[in-house]
Amino acid sequence: MTVFSGLVLMGAHAMAQSFQPVTHLACPGGDFIVDARPWGENEAGGSRAELRYRYRGVVLAAIHYEAYYKNLDPWLRQASPRIYNLGLNLDTSGASKRSGHDRGDTLYLPPSAFTQQEVESLSDCLAQRHVAALRRDFERAQITSSAFLNLMKTRTGTGRNGVARLVHADAPLTAIYGSGWLLILVERDGRVLLHTNMTANNAAESAVWGQAASGADGRQVLRAQRQVRFQGQERDAGSYLPEPEMNTGRRLKDDYVVEWQ
Repeated sequence: MTVFSGLVLMGAHAMAQSFQPVTHLACPGGDFIVDARPWGENEAGGSRAELRYRYRGVVLAAIHYEAYYKNLDPWLRQASPRIYNLGLNLDTSGASKRSGHDRGDTLYLPPSAFTQQEVESLSDCLAQRHVAALRRDFERAQITSSAFLNLMKTRTGTGRNGVARLVHADAPLTAIYGSGWLLILVERDGRVLLHTNMTANNAAESAVWGQAASGADGRQVLRAQRQVRFQGQERDAGSYLPEPEMNTGRRLKDDYVVEWQ
């Protein structure tokens, strides 16, 4: 996924925000750092938070699997990677969201940067040495924005209770767009899928929409079908271009130059 300058576009409102500290933990293999910045500020004084995870200076890909019921589970298990659960009480039922469960992202540590021993060391550090501090910092953190429309500051929490898992693998998905029943998934190899996002009692449906690749000018290009058949209907895929990326609010059409096929 292309990383831009930090400008978040929400309709006519655009604002650049800085990352703010959530937690900074010392582990034997190096420092584990989490920070966040707000996006989607609104007149009610709220916003959402984009979380950034770093270990030994490497930014780690993160996917909040439980936010999508069980629809992304095949990607979590893809290629049978080593998975280290960090003890959160997650709702893995795939049913409608219920209270009383923890929320946390799954973090990917690529084999090109970390050995299995280094991942195990970080897992032990977070799940044992810093378990209380990690929960405390995630639950207490308050992420504030600069003045919304020059009138007020917004404030939000992380929406997490800690880290759900560590996975010793490259992230299978590089971007997840969508704000309701439909997800647009960008796989690591560039394949772009349309995928339903419903509770586990509904059969999941998926269809290949297009292919993402790097263009000659360095920008990401999405080559996709303008008319696509999905869920038994012909659909105009142009309506998908404003869909937001789930963690940052960036729109699909802001991240990709679209070439209709």
